[in-house]
Amino acid sequence: MKIGKDTNIQMGLRVYSPWNIVIGSNCSIGHDSLLDGRRGIRIGDNVDLAGHIKIMTLGHDLDDPEYPTIGASVVIQDNASLFLGVSVLPGRTIAEGTAVALDSVITKDTEPWAIYAGNPAKKIRNRKIDHLSYHRNYKRYFH
Repeated sequence: MKIGKDTNIQMGLRVYSPWNIVIGSNCSIGHDSLLDGRRGIRIGDNVDLAGHIKIMTLGHDLDDPEYPTIGASVVIQDNASLFLGVSVLPGRTIAEGTAVALDSVITKDTEPWAIYAGNPAKKIRNRKIDHLSYHRNYKRYFH
């Protein structure tokens, strides 16, 4: 797994196929999260993934009697924030500056600098900003 400078990964992270995962700088990956890298995950810079996040890249075709495995990579662009319990389905792109509310499920690509919530997640509104002027600086719970 490639991990950028000043990125913090908290306890309890589960990872599938770490060699297919790239995480940028100044990111935080929260406790008890799951990164399914089997089809690839690319996380940009200054991204905040809270605890209990699930990023999936593989699933099954529910309409095929053979139940084949299908999937695609996930991209999370710079300055995105996914709050506690968010799930991201295979093939999705979380656009720059997107914020996703507690326990939401991302089933479609998002728009930049917008807020999403629900299951399936829907756009609530645009954020009132289009940039961040700080860098995340999370520390571990335990040393």
